[in-house]
Amino acid sequence: MKKGRKWLIPILIFLLGIVTFFYAVIHYNSLFIFSGDNFEQEYLFILGGLNRIKEGNFSYYDWSAGFGADFLIYSFFSSPLSLLLAIIKNNLVKYSVLYLQILKITIIFCFAYLWISKLSKHKTTIWVGALLTAFSGWVFRYYNFTHFLDGYMFYPLILYFVERYFQDNKKMGLVITIAILGVVNYYFLYM
Repeated sequence: MKKGRKWLIPILIFLLGIVTFFYAVIHYNSLFIFSGDNFEQEYLFILGGLNRIKEGNFSYYDWSAGFGADFLIYSFFSSPLSLLLAIIKNNLVKYSVLYLQILKITIIFCFAYLWISKLSKHKTTIWVGALLTAFSGWVFRYYNFTHFLDGYMFYPLILYFVERYFQDNKKMGLVITIAILGVVNYYFLYM
């Protein structure tokens, strides 16, 4: 029973995400709606990344990929969740991005829940803090830029491991998380 209860919180938050975007799920057939020119840039960016993964070619500059797509493509490669889209057929990607974003918000909630549980033992404080982190204005401001949420997911996880380091003197999680963040930053900034 206890194992099932562990999964209850993430499932509830995922369902809350679906309720939050219920209008898009019902009226747009789960099509991810981008504002402004984000559709042109972000959707092509995702398709370009998927094509490169499927072709196994990660190093050439493609002038037809659209402005910024070649620079941002490396952030796509450094995102474990964006790589999940590689198992989906290209014509279904635009219908899957909405659920991928909801999954990212759910993971942000879970990591924030972990972090705040190291700061407080009050369940109400932990729930409110994790909900405020996962459904904050920052998350929804950058929701259309799918790769920014990947970086934000690591923020509460790093804070969790920092707290574990300070409270329990556990160094390994902090070292591994900073190493992963270093790899992600390398691809975000240098490549």
